[in-house]
Amino acid sequence: MDSYYDLELNLSICSYDPEMKIDYPIEWNDRDQFERPRKGWLEGVVVTTEDGVRHELAFWDPVRLQQDLNEEVRQGKAGVIEKGLIVIPEVTKENIERAIHQAADEGYFKTSS
Repeated sequence: MDSYYDLELNLSICSYDPEMKIDYPIEWNDRDQFERPRKGWLEGVVVTTEDGVRHELAFWDPVRLQQDLNEEVRQGKAGVIEKGLIVIPEVTKENIERAIHQAADEGYFKTSS
């Protein structure tokens, strides 16, 4: 059994892909709902589109992004480079799902044919 918690979503408001599956690396219990906004990040969220393509996403809030940017620059790096990074105002389940809806509407999950 893997450590991901499945949530089936029907994203019928999305113009691109009406059905997606979101796998969270946490179960979103009371503790998670309390801690995630304070930590400011959640990585390892996987969105599987109707055609079976998996997209791994990371969600950070602006404070966490600034902290990581400062550390990267301190180490002489150009900036923060994170594949699949989405910045949201606060790391909550609601904001993550809203961002996924927006990403779908904007064609983020489209694959080249």
